[in-house]
Amino acid sequence: FKIQLRRERLLDYFIPTQIFEKMKKLQYFYAKGGNLGIIPSFAFANSTSIDQIVLENNNISILSPYAFANMLNITHLTLADNTLQEINRNVFVNLPNLRHLSLDRNQVMTIHDFALGHLNMMEELDLQWNSLEIITREVFTGLGKVKRLDLSHNAIQLLGDNVFSELKSLYDIDLMGNQIVSVSSTAFDGLGEVGRLNLRDNKLVKIQSSTFQPLFNLHFLDLRENLLEELNIAPIFKNFLTSGQLMVEGETSFQLPRCVCVFPGFLRA
Repeated sequence: FKIQLRRERLLDYFIPTQIFEKMKKLQYFYAKGGNLGIIPSFAFANSTSIDQIVLENNNISILSPYAFANMLNITHLTLADNTLQEINRNVFVNLPNLRHLSLDRNQVMTIHDFALGHLNMMEELDLQWNSLEIITREVFTGLGKVKRLDLSHNAIQLLGDNVFSELKSLYDIDLMGNQIVSVSSTAFDGLGEVGRLNLRDNKLVKIQSSTFQPLFNLHFLDLRENLLEELNIAPIFKNFLTSGQLMVEGETSFQLPRCVCVFPGFLRA
């Protein structure tokens, strides 16, 4: 059965600790527009039946340790449009079937190292519209099954060495609308499965050609609304000869195999 709580029905409510453990047939829990503030420890712990939890727009600012723990059936968890500023360790523990985690439209500035490390089967992580300035390799430790990562509209300035190397199954990376000025030549190492990379609307002036070397399956690359003066795409040029899409604006000098060409305006190859 389902539980749905909406603001027009209940202005302020709280989540009792471990109450869902006793609801053996509850599959879906939805709460929107309330004033929860804190999700206490073990609030959603030990449920064997819940498949989806949606906690949108509830002014949630703190996720306590083990708030979501030992939930064997949960596949989708949405915590969008709240006021979270950090994600601590041991909030998400033993969720062996979680596939989708949505933390978009919060105020997240910090994700502590290994905070998501228990989510070994997750396939989609949504962190768009937050306030992240720094991301490290350790943030993504244990997320080897993630296929889609949305980090768009944050405040990230640097993509450091091997930052995504834990994400071996990644196909789609969205980094649009950040403040990225520098990308390490090893930032995308180990990402041979990536097909889509969106770096639109950042502050990139130059990208080393070796940066693209590991992306041998890349077929969509958006670099519009940057400050690029030169772009060497020789390592992945063949990817865009048939059905691939390369998107750039302005007058950018392109270094291709055996030539240097300038493409004024918009290029879709």
